[in-house]
Amino acid sequence: MNTLINEHYVVEITRPTVLMMVQKLRELFVYVPKPELHGVIQMDEMFFHESQKGIDNPTDVLKSGKRRKGRRRSEPSKYGTMGNEFGTVLCAVDEVGHAIAKHVCMGHIELDDIYLNIHPYLKMLHLSVQI
Repeated sequence: MNTLINEHYVVEITRPTVLMMVQKLRELFVYVPKPELHGVIQMDEMFFHESQKGIDNPTDVLKSGKRRKGRRRSEPSKYGTMGNEFGTVLCAVDEVGHAIAKHVCMGHIELDDIYLNIHPYLKMLHLSVQI
């Protein structure tokens, strides 16, 4: 809001209006075409814990439509840091900076997950993997 007022000469704008504009931009990013990756491509995965904090009757991400018991703060995840409670996002960047980030699975990522989700964006046909 301050940037719009101070740097872009917007006379008057409210915080809710700015938040609404940001939300609309986020929704439009889905329609931006993903770039074609070429050259040397670096990939890594990130894991995000499925959280339903504050929900009285949380759903089970492993069993669609089923409910699960809520965990207490002191209870760790029974699946560990790469268990099925964690969403796996694969990130790929090529040598010129084009990037793709895509949710590929829940839990541990397999080589087939990488191939199926990144292959459509590869310009080259040879795929070598270093683990």
